[in-house]
Amino acid sequence: MVELERGQLAISGTLLFLLTQVLGDVKGHRIRMSELFEGAGSVELNSATDVPTELLRNAVDGDVVDWGAFRAESTHAAPKGITHTGTGLAEERAARRLGISPADVDMHANALWGTTLTEHRDALAGPNANGQTRGRITRQLIDQIRDRADSGG
Repeated sequence: MVELERGQLAISGTLLFLLTQVLGDVKGHRIRMSELFEGAGSVELNSATDVPTELLRNAVDGDVVDWGAFRAESTHAAPKGITHTGTGLAEERAARRLGISPADVDMHANALWGTTLTEHRDALAGPNANGQTRGRITRQLIDQIRDRADSGG
């Protein structure tokens, strides 16, 4: 588990849950998952997005977190190592079609695929895809985002 201690291991929700159980047993009392995110700094959600630990801690505690504000802030300047993948034409069109913000499209895409809508579409379509193929795949991915947004995800 050296990789975990160094922050070099991708951690699933299951592992986070197990860590709270094991650490709780070691400490002799239950701990909240948010205690795993103490201190300053950031947590890498994917290769393009770092989230401040305070924001993640609040989300894990069940607080309402304005992810859109975080994403909007990170597009202008990148303080404290925060990066933003940005929104492209596909994200903007998807946002209009879904009636949500491009930042929300980006958030749902990251939750579903760990990347942006554009990057996921391009990966699925392949380098030689024409506009018709990219459009068909984009519509399918927008449907997945709609399903996730409608389910409260």
